[in-house]
Amino acid sequence: MNNTHDPVDSLDGPIAGTNELRNGPSPSHELEARVVEALRRERLIRQSPVWSRTMLLAASIALFATGAATGHLLRGTTPAQPVAGSRYLLLLTGTAQPADDPAARTAEYAAWANQLSRQGTPVSGEELTDQAESVGVAPAERLAALASVAGYFVVTAANDAVAAELARDCPHVKYGGAVVVRRIETR
Repeated sequence: MNNTHDPVDSLDGPIAGTNELRNGPSPSHELEARVVEALRRERLIRQSPVWSRTMLLAASIALFATGAATGHLLRGTTPAQPVAGSRYLLLLTGTAQPADDPAARTAEYAAWANQLSRQGTPVSGEELTDQAESVGVAPAERLAALASVAGYFVVTAANDAVAAELARDCPHVKYGGAVVVRRIETR
């Protein structure tokens, strides 16, 4: 015995007993065609043209393409694609000329980094304080060189030559400092 209950079976009126129709034999194709044609003549149903779905799809695609093109034009130039390659540490060393306006100098370094970023070169960096502490045994000249590190940038470049070119353009060089370029090892 089947314990499932169809709520349609418990209804009175024109839809009562629809389970019997659903489970009964299907009408012949000729009968179905005659009934559909009669309903069309009486304008109780109408045939939806196949091309309307196709036209709707085409209009949707055209609208999407128009929106994408408009967005591209309104946005201006597309940002450069990120550079593929290795990451490099640009170590800012040496004594650069003292800045008359330290805030302006910092802004110049930031503008340089922002320009690299706009061109698609991932870049990050920090300025270091003058306070340094050495732990371990190292020659005095090596410690002095490390103590003169003023800051660093981490950039992505296609190769060593490109990384060196980026370092040459760094404002630190313009003010008499040096930039040591080291490729970051990835394992």
